[in-house]
Amino acid sequence: MRFLGIDYGNKRIGISVSDESNSIANPYTTIINKDFKTVVSQIVKIIKDEDITDIVIGIPLSFEFSNTEQTELTQKFINYLKTKLPEINIHVENEILSTREAENKLDNINNKKSIIDQTASCLILQGYIDKNQYGK
Repeated sequence: MRFLGIDYGNKRIGISVSDESNSIANPYTTIINKDFKTVVSQIVKIIKDEDITDIVIGIPLSFEFSNTEQTELTQKFINYLKTKLPEINIHVENEILSTREAENKLDNINNKKSIIDQTASCLILQGYIDKNQYGK
């Protein structure tokens, strides 16, 4: 049982994967978001390669915890995932400021754009892991 974290974006999608004990989220890759079908085919490959049982997707809510335009786009992607991967457990985690926090953590790194989405995905997945105390 391993978890895959997703930071969904209109252009890029950050992917992270938990360690085998589901204690730590690790950066994995960034997927270019061409369309749902292409993205899901890449996610399916990762699921098979890494023995993934659960997906944790960041849901972008406003500071008032209400939906935004990006929330609606992310929810459409989640609904598509659920229809294409019915055997995978899909969880949502509030991702408020995850990309901003990732940018702050990577402040001194050159070429951070190439790993910012993976880092945001790690923060989302790690938050879910910590909240649910997997691996303990």
